[in-house]
Amino acid sequence: MSTVVHLPSDVRRFHAGLDAVRQRARQLGCTPERRRLALQTLLEEMRAGRSSGAAVALANSTLRDYPASGWAGGAA
Repeated sequence: MSTVVHLPSDVRRFHAGLDAVRQRARQLGCTPERRRLALQTLLEEMRAGRSSGAAVALANSTLRDYPASGWAGGAA
């Protein structure tokens, strides 16, 4: 079964974003699932009209598994 993927209008900028996210995933030693999620995020954000820098930043933020914070706020 084939899938049609609609790319953002500026394909060169999208490819540069792909390269940046892939490089960051390599640096962090991410799993293929994490990398796939980040690339999906990049595509969605660029299609939504975000700047390439913002889209890459959001995609890179999905690469890490941040532990749940134990800080609940409030006074000590």
